[in-house]
Amino acid sequence: MTGELKMLDSIIPANLPPGADAYLGYVNGAWPTYDTVKAKFPGVPVLSLTVLPGARADGCDCETGDLTIAEVPGWVRAELDAGALLPVVYMGAANMRPVTAALGAAGIARGRVRLLSAHYGVGKHICGPNTCGYPQANGTQFTDTAPGLNGSLIDESLLSAGFFGAPHAPLLEDDMLLINPVVGGEPTPLAIPNGATRLRFYCHADTVIRVDFFAVQPAVNLTLSYGNSVGVDTLGAECAQVYRVSGDAQVAYVATT
Repeated sequence: MTGELKMLDSIIPANLPPGADAYLGYVNGAWPTYDTVKAKFPGVPVLSLTVLPGARADGCDCETGDLTIAEVPGWVRAELDAGALLPVVYMGAANMRPVTAALGAAGIARGRVRLLSAHYGVGKHICGPNTCGYPQANGTQFTDTAPGLNGSLIDESLLSAGFFGAPHAPLLEDDMLLINPVVGGEPTPLAIPNGATRLRFYCHADTVIRVDFFAVQPAVNLTLSYGNSVGVDTLGAECAQVYRVSGDAQVAYVATT
């Protein structure tokens, strides 16, 4: 995937060099670095993380001594209820399945969060079935030995191109497009408009489609029926392929925020 982003972090902000696409800082805990990092790199995205379940931030840190897996759904639900878009959950790669299982049991779909995994020792990558075999993440902290200032070693993450979204004007639900009946299982390609965060599909007859966002997230099957539309979050994907699993009627879709 092209256009991936470089994010750096350190418990000592003075060790962070300029030039990264993004930085990470903590709003609490033993090393509350967020405000210092934000001031050091004005105009550059800084991802805020909390180590406490009751604090607000862009994301939560789920590891020993911080949020437990059981505490993650409550934190995510509170952020979603407060209007947050795609809260971040940071965890070791081995905990991605337990975390998503806990979220699913709480009624929070995978597409409602961004997963930032930590997976060292296998090189620069974003976790996923086609890279390291773990579930698909939106970004991965792949090393804690990246070169920093003052001869230091710092953390480096690789993020998907759409991790922080894109600046855009409000996207109206108009100019509905049609996906025609597909012959022979060939996919219909979709270019997702800049700033769109969700695709919504409708068909007037019972139909099942599969939406493939390539490496951004696993493909998902959607069951469409008369009088009901079904949506799926894009998680920053720029394009998708839509396959017809069953049914032969036209399928309409709109891209929304």
